[in-house]
Amino acid sequence: DIPPWVEANGLTSKIRLNTQDVFNTYNGKSFFNEETLGSLHTALIKTNWVKEVLLEKSFPSKIQMTVAFRKPLVSFLDKSYWYSLDSEGFLVPVVEPQGAEKLDVVRFIDVPSSLVPLKPGELIGIDSAKRALLLSILISERVTSPGKLLKIIFIKDTEEKGYRFKLIFQNGLEVLWGTFLIKDEIERFPGKYLTSEEKLGVFFGILNKNPNQLHINLEFLK
Repeated sequence: DIPPWVEANGLTSKIRLNTQDVFNTYNGKSFFNEETLGSLHTALIKTNWVKEVLLEKSFPSKIQMTVAFRKPLVSFLDKSYWYSLDSEGFLVPVVEPQGAEKLDVVRFIDVPSSLVPLKPGELIGIDSAKRALLLSILISERVTSPGKLLKIIFIKDTEEKGYRFKLIFQNGLEVLWGTFLIKDEIERFPGKYLTSEEKLGVFFGILNKNPNQLHINLEFLK
């Protein structure tokens, strides 16, 4: 079955699993050919839309296919085009021109430009984008009261040589989030910064006290 988000985002015509490369893996081949399923699996993964696929032969002549798609979760602007990432940070093959945005995703604003070509199927190489992706997933899974997270604005921190993030929510809430450390960094530098979970605890505490507050600063919590 095609997931609902495919049609909702206008991706039905873009996600084509029956490309020529996929078609060639089984067209004219014997159903009993031992290499058919392996070749078809490889071709499906190479479309860059497929995260996982389970293939089984169903006698007398069918192949049953169960597919997990790579869903665009966030997008960032690079040279006037929006590039999209799935939850693992892989680039999915959909690019939107600036000013013609349609995908229902979290938008990353002022992301540093990529130094290498952006190719579908590859893991994003921009470190700050990886951190913001983890943060957006964490926030979107846990925060519902201020509406959904719409965008994250990158703010260069020259002293820390990294980026802070301003989170913009649907109801207008803005949250300034300080240096965001991934798990292995937290283990190497215990006590230097609050973990993301600790910051979320502070975040929820502030919202519980004042649900209508529109500006929250978590930047200097250490």
